[in-house]
Amino acid sequence: MVGRNDPCPCGSGKKYKKCCEQEQTPSSEQLVSEEAERVLEGYFESVFQAPGVISDFEKQKWRWMKVLSGVDKPENWEDTFGEVYLFVERADLWRRHVMKWLNGPTRSALRVVLESWLEPIFVLAKITAIGDEIVTVEQVVENQVYEFPKLPDMNLLVGGVIFGMALPNSQLTERAIDFISGFDFVRNDNGQLLKEIEQLADASGLSDSHQFYVRHAAELYKMIMTWVHMPITSNLTEGQQKALNFLLKEIKSYSDDELGRELAEGLFTGYYLAKKPNVRKHEGVAAAVFLVIYELSLIPNAHFTQGDIAKRFGVSVSSMTKHLDPLYAILEEVEQTSQQDSPTLSYYVGTLPRMTERPNWEMFCMSERMSFDTLEQAQQFFSGQVNKPFTPETIEEKAQAICYDAYEVKDDFDRMQQLAKDALKLDAESVDAELLLAHAERSYERAEHHLKEAIRKGEKTFDRSPDNTWYLVTNRPYLRALLAYGVSLYEEERYEEALTYFRLLLELNPDDNQGVRHLAIATQLKNGQLDQAKRLLDDHKPTETDAAYAFLLWKYEWLRANSESTPKIEQLYQAALTENPFVEVMQKEEMPTLPYPRNMNVEAGSIEEAMYIWSLL
Repeated sequence: MVGRNDPCPCGSGKKYKKCCEQEQTPSSEQLVSEEAERVLEGYFESVFQAPGVISDFEKQKWRWMKVLSGVDKPENWEDTFGEVYLFVERADLWRRHVMKWLNGPTRSALRVVLESWLEPIFVLAKITAIGDEIVTVEQVVENQVYEFPKLPDMNLLVGGVIFGMALPNSQLTERAIDFISGFDFVRNDNGQLLKEIEQLADASGLSDSHQFYVRHAAELYKMIMTWVHMPITSNLTEGQQKALNFLLKEIKSYSDDELGRELAEGLFTGYYLAKKPNVRKHEGVAAAVFLVIYELSLIPNAHFTQGDIAKRFGVSVSSMTKHLDPLYAILEEVEQTSQQDSPTLSYYVGTLPRMTERPNWEMFCMSERMSFDTLEQAQQFFSGQVNKPFTPETIEEKAQAICYDAYEVKDDFDRMQQLAKDALKLDAESVDAELLLAHAERSYERAEHHLKEAIRKGEKTFDRSPDNTWYLVTNRPYLRALLAYGVSLYEEERYEEALTYFRLLLELNPDDNQGVRHLAIATQLKNGQLDQAKRLLDDHKPTETDAAYAFLLWKYEWLRANSESTPKIEQLYQAALTENPFVEVMQKEEMPTLPYPRNMNVEAGSIEEAMYIWSLL
């Protein structure tokens, strides 16, 4: 061990206490930040243990789902909803959590931070200034001014609107804030979004901004998402749009590849919105974009000089080329942004119900018993049910409640089996009761019998009418039964039979909330159906990081090459390993085949995810 007065082992000639010890000893500010982070993490870990919170959470989530239906998928707004719920709608729980720390032995510096945290900030603000290190914003509703650190990957514009939950950062400045997990940003070039927000605030008649946010958070987020999904070209003037249309027509006349046209459209529009050039003839910009696309080899089998391109667009070479440097600068910015580290993602894999399904079902049962004329009536009713235990009324509800109890006993198969039998005595048509009996069975033949019975019973009540059948909670037992039986056939290597159920699930639930597409592709690969697997791979290309997809794509190419490695296949394999390197360990160790997970939350890049992928490979 190096003493504080010993020479520093780095070779600087200084004493250790004057050199590297200072770098290794965290500052008081760092210690306070770490402790404050533990307070925040502790809230997320403990809040759902409070009575009735899960049930209330699902009720409010259902309200958001109704408001945002047709605007955005739940997986895109669930995190935002969670923060609004936990820090605005249930600010009482947050304050209670912070007060527990303040009432304990807390260092004075942390106490200052926590006292400022008692009032979380619902940020719905217009960006008023962007400095080298600080972004300044002004709240739309109450006109408060805040500022937060500007990070390199933040692509923001003055006048744009941001939406997110934040906490005060008293360690920086009086008006500094830190976003809890991030924020949504939307351009506001014509000011229309701000007008819509202000009109909603005026129409609400609420002078208390907190109450306004509690009541209208979902509607506000809907406004934000509507503008986020609005085509970026809607911000162009008539003259700019005309030049863009001519540009896209010219590219299409030489190439059917959509990549060139998509890049051209984004580059042309982004140039006007980001750089705001003073342009007399928009055809000059269009010509410059055409030249960039040509230089990027996205217009193959054609040869142009700069004069040729300028002539086609009716401009001079100089009026075209003056736009080249800023256009290439935009491309470089996009490339740098795309190389930023992505946040850690997690997802659910399994054949058992998710933890949140039961309160979702309870909320559905209560809503079926009531008749609401307005959304406010529904909100008032459900808010009155907070912390009240749900009481099943019908025979079917009582049986389903017993089934959810049985799922919670997990590995106590004897208890699970008894509860399932109790449910069947009440409701002979219970789908989940049959699934539970199958899950508790040690004999595959008897388990298969119960799985088939679950499917037979589920077919009778399955409702195909919703756009997404998964979101109707009473449909889920049948969808679970199809998945569970398909997985059992897959694990028995009865691949053709398994595919029947996987295809049916993808037909009934095209959004694939159960993650069936990976199973279907893996089954086709193991069954030697390479062409069908390729079609599914092409049809279900992920829009974000997906390690399972990356490994399945690699395996398809490897099998297509008769299990021989080529430069292309090695490249695909290395790309897959960047998503999850633990899979390679399992391959080298020749681990035995793993069963498909029954109930697992998977974090991207984790060992658990590697185990899931190994069950597919």
